[in-house]
Amino acid sequence: MTFSVLNPCGLIFHQNYNQLFPNADAPLAEKARDKKLLGYHDIRVGNEPDKRLSTFVHTKLPKVLPVARRNFEIFKDLLTEYGTGQIHYDAFAARAAKRAREIGLR
Repeated sequence: MTFSVLNPCGLIFHQNYNQLFPNADAPLAEKARDKKLLGYHDIRVGNEPDKRLSTFVHTKLPKVLPVARRNFEIFKDLLTEYGTGQIHYDAFAARAAKRAREIGLR
C-alpha cells in the first residue's frame, strides 16, 4: 500500500534485501543475527554498498528523478498536510488517489 499511495506523489523507493552494518559495528551485527535475540539472517558487514544499491543510486535513480520531482511538486501540499498531521492517512490516501486519477497517473 505504501508504494501504491506514495509513488505517484513523487516518492522514490528502493527495497533493500540485506541489512548493511559498517565494519565498526560488527559486534552489534552479530548480536542482531543471534536467533535468540533479533534473528536477522540477512545482515552483512562492510563499509561498501552492494552492487544492487550502487546500480540504483548511479544508474536507476537519475532516470526516475525528473518525473519524481515533477510529481512531488504536484502533491507537495498533500504531503505537507499529511506529514504535519493536519490530515490522517485515510484522507491523504483518498485525496492523493483522486488527484492521481485527475492528472492521469492512475
